[in-house]
Amino acid sequence: MNIIDARHTSGGFREILQQHVPTSKQLVDKHQLQRQAAAAGSGFTPDEACPDDLKAERRKLIEAAGGKQRVEKVMDFARWFCQKLLDGYGDNSVCSVKLGILATVNAVATWGTDDVLTLGIDTPWLWSDPLGAETLSTLNP
Repeated sequence: MNIIDARHTSGGFREILQQHVPTSKQLVDKHQLQRQAAAAGSGFTPDEACPDDLKAERRKLIEAAGGKQRVEKVMDFARWFCQKLLDGYGDNSVCSVKLGILATVNAVATWGTDDVLTLGIDTPWLWSDPLGAETLSTLNP
């Protein structure tokens, strides 16, 4: 997006901009909502609830990440790690972890207000190096 500083425009043009061009805050808020919707909407649900194309993509991504056991093991670690962080806040929150296809919204992971961490199954390094610095910094909400 191009940023337009409306303070440097004439009164009439400024009014037109305000009516037809979103503010940078509106764009950021919209992007955050899209990321959250993608995380919620693409989480891996039971096979019977998934469209056929998502079932195939899910299986392919899980296999590429090291298989179901590997993915479950990394998710267990992520859940434990995030829970330890939440416990440090003196909060009664319980962290849950799910999978999502997040590359389409340019995200590796999302953290929901309901304490749900969604990990991008389409981010290979999350699964190949779960103890790496990049992964650990991603898991830190």
